[in-house]
Amino acid sequence: MATTVPITAANVSDLALVEEYADYVWLDFTPDDRLIAMQGDKLALLDRASGELEVLVDEVVDQIYVTAISPNGRYILYVTDDDDDASGAASVMGGFSRVWDVEAGEPTVDMQPAIAGAVFLPNSTDLIVAGTHLYWMDLSTGEAVDHGFEERSTPQVIELMPDGATLVTSSGGRLVFDSIETGDEIKVWNFEKEVDGTIFGATVTGVSVSRDGTLVAVGIMSRVLPELNAIHVIDYATDEPLHVIPYQLTGQNPALRQVALSPDGGVLVAAFQEDLLRGGHLEIFDVASGEAVITIPVVGAVQRVAFSPDGTLLAVGTTKSSGLKLYGVAD
Repeated sequence: MATTVPITAANVSDLALVEEYADYVWLDFTPDDRLIAMQGDKLALLDRASGELEVLVDEVVDQIYVTAISPNGRYILYVTDDDDDASGAASVMGGFSRVWDVEAGEPTVDMQPAIAGAVFLPNSTDLIVAGTHLYWMDLSTGEAVDHGFEERSTPQVIELMPDGATLVTSSGGRLVFDSIETGDEIKVWNFEKEVDGTIFGATVTGVSVSRDGTLVAVGIMSRVLPELNAIHVIDYATDEPLHVIPYQLTGQNPALRQVALSPDGGVLVAAFQEDLLRGGHLEIFDVASGEAVITIPVVGAVQRVAFSPDGTLLAVGTTKSSGLKLYGVAD
């Protein structure tokens, strides 16, 4: 992998493709940036220092692509419809979330599919999956945990605040912050709008948090009230918006797919879909000014966009026809 430097607002216009992996759609980084877990047709583990790509599962069969790796790199969650040795898990929407134990070299447990995503807690053994509902499993015991979170509609997003103690999920046009310890709601941000007595709904299509937890970027999309279409960059402590960046959707199947903040909170990336087959583009913003800096065309629908924890890579996972790409600033 090419040597890279941290991506900042000053050099983001110089992004270049530094690595490409065909047939991989989704990825997740360990917090120390040492390992990258990737899912597509296969499940693989990339060692960033050596550049070695180790295939863990030769065939992963499903159309739901979600990967999450535990902080210590031992456990990897992926989605498959291969129900051999499915550990008694009930299939939902034709698939399972399966946890691979890297040390043992085998799967350990299955659960409902992570439709919206999944997060590992800092202890690496507690895993929360956003499927038809929020599902918490303790991998050390293989038992489900009664989390106490309020039952809500299927989350569109799931994220963990940097403190490791606050879970962020969506419910309709609301972004909900829950205490991991108690299950209580800490606060709710509502992006729906009332017009002449009618509540117009919205969808939270993406959420991303700066490394210090001070900024939260939220992508909002509405099919019925386009004026709600915006990316909100919000001060978490005060709930006040730093920027509300409106956008317009164009194309045959337009959507705002994902948003991502760089670890230092200086750069914001928004992934726009224009057509399912032809793809769309990435719009990259300077957070301080709220101004767009660069546009990068994308082939295929974006499934995942994320910065590496050290801020040196921007990862873009698309449909399998385009694969997974890593962008960086060449040193």
